[in-house]
Amino acid sequence: MSVLTTTTPCKGHAGRCQATLLRSGRCQARIARSTRQSQTHCRAEAKDQLQEMEQYRQGLSQALQDKEKDLKTEAKQGVSRGMRIYAAAVSEESTALPDLKKEEFYPFLEEAGDTLVIVDFYTDWCGPCKVMLPELEKMSQEKGDKAKFVKFNCNAHNKELGQQLGIRVAPTFQLYKNSKKVAEMTGAKIDELRSLIEKNI
Repeated sequence: MSVLTTTTPCKGHAGRCQATLLRSGRCQARIARSTRQSQTHCRAEAKDQLQEMEQYRQGLSQALQDKEKDLKTEAKQGVSRGMRIYAAAVSEESTALPDLKKEEFYPFLEEAGDTLVIVDFYTDWCGPCKVMLPELEKMSQEKGDKAKFVKFNCNAHNKELGQQLGIRVAPTFQLYKNSKKVAEMTGAKIDELRSLIEKNI
C-alpha cells in the first residue's frame, strides 16, 4: 500500500525569492539608467570637444589670414619706402638741368632759337619724374649744343602757366624750336623720348 506524501510550499521561502527578484529588477533598471546617463554624458563631451576643435580651427584660419594680410601690407610699404628713398637719392644727386620758373619760360625759348629745347614738366611728389631725371641729364651731356634740356616744376608758383600749356600728368615732355612746340609725350618712357628727340633735333 502506497502512501502519498504532499509537500506544502514554504511561504517564507517564496517571499524571499520574490524579494530577490525585485531587487534584481531594480539593479537592472539602475544599471540601464546609469548606462544611458553615461552614454548621454559621453555624447555631450564629444560634442563639446568637436565645438572646441572647430573654434580652434576657425581661430587658426583667421590668424593665418591676418598674418598674410600683414605681410602683404609690409611688402607694399617696403617697396614704396624703397622707391621714395631711391627717388630722394636721385633728386639730391640730380641738379644739372636748369629749373625754369614761369617768368623765365618764354625768354629761354626765344634765346634758344632753332636749337631743340626739351622741357620736362614734373612735380615734387612724382616718383617716375625723379627716376627719369638721371636719363635726361645723360642725354643732355650726349647731345651737347644740339639740344637743351630744362625742367619745369608744376607747383603753385608755376601752376597757371602749366595749365595754359595743357599739362595734365607728370612727367610730360614738350619739345620746342623757335619758341614753337614741335612734339609732346607723357610718361616715363625713355626710349620713346629718345626717338622723339632724334626726329626733331
